[in-house]
Amino acid sequence: MKDFFNSLEKAMLSQRWVFDDRWSRIGNPFSWVDGSRMDGHSFLKQEYAILQCLSMYYEEYESPEVLKKSKQHDECFNSLNETLEKVVSHFFPSLEIDKRIKNNIKCTALARTQDFSFNELFLSELPNKPVHLDIGPGLGTHAIYSNKILNSSYIALEANDYMYAVQRLIYRYLSHATNPYYDLINAETLGVSESKIKEHLSSIEKYAFFHLPSWHFSMLGDKSVDLATATFVLNEVSPAGIVWLLHNTVRCLKNGGYFYIRDSNKLKPNRHTFNYDNVLQDLGFKLVKKLDVINREDMFGIPRAYQKNEEYNLSFEDLFDQYFGRVAVTNHGGEYMQNLPKKLKA
Repeated sequence: MKDFFNSLEKAMLSQRWVFDDRWSRIGNPFSWVDGSRMDGHSFLKQEYAILQCLSMYYEEYESPEVLKKSKQHDECFNSLNETLEKVVSHFFPSLEIDKRIKNNIKCTALARTQDFSFNELFLSELPNKPVHLDIGPGLGTHAIYSNKILNSSYIALEANDYMYAVQRLIYRYLSHATNPYYDLINAETLGVSESKIKEHLSSIEKYAFFHLPSWHFSMLGDKSVDLATATFVLNEVSPAGIVWLLHNTVRCLKNGGYFYIRDSNKLKPNRHTFNYDNVLQDLGFKLVKKLDVINREDMFGIPRAYQKNEEYNLSFEDLFDQYFGRVAVTNHGGEYMQNLPKKLKA
């Protein structure tokens, strides 16, 4: 992943994330709060990491009846289940797909089927061939239904080297029977100019999957996206990260475009205090649908979707200052210290 870190280093310098206010006060938007947990697993940064990512879904939650009303629910599940079995067999031909792995495959396929079914049932204005931006794709399984059933132009946005490496393997495998896979970091390393990369982005329908590192989010044009999905990611990033993701996602969404979120619907300790559900509504988004379910009782996560109805003109810094404060310090843990009770600050 040398090319990944070379790209990140250039962006951190050219975009001035390591200077002035951004460095001393706001922080790095391309860091994952729990990213250090992966440091001891560097040997997994090849195909073996696929099994680790697949195992992140290990509890089975059948789709609620409301989602089973999707006409393509069963088709989507079968496609995902079959494709994931082929992925495991392709990368691990000597490995028996035992009961445990079959459970991981089924749980993953169910989760993605539920995401698809929610979008099919409740996002009534989604076009037939949408541009789909997937934020923090994890194993990359949103791409399966997006490519095969939504017939989308799919963009994967990632900032973590461990996950980017896994996604590279998955997208290369999935794209071999369809349209090409465009890896922006690969193109950048080979000397493709930024203007040429943007040209490819504007012709995204030529590609099955377009892999975009988060520090090049600004290359994605204003009002170019029909659907953004964020599953179990927005409450995992730093204060700078959540503002960076939200600012650019809102900027890129078309008027009438949808932002689908699925997570616990709770802010996690030591991440950020930015309630993105409330902020979206502050910025003129309308809540389209939120499933009335209990996390990890009815299903894994709480799906909801918002629709963009107003123009968006705030810069990253403006949005950050509006919600964290003009003099807030969220780098080096400052924001968390400010929010601790006085008796814990000593």
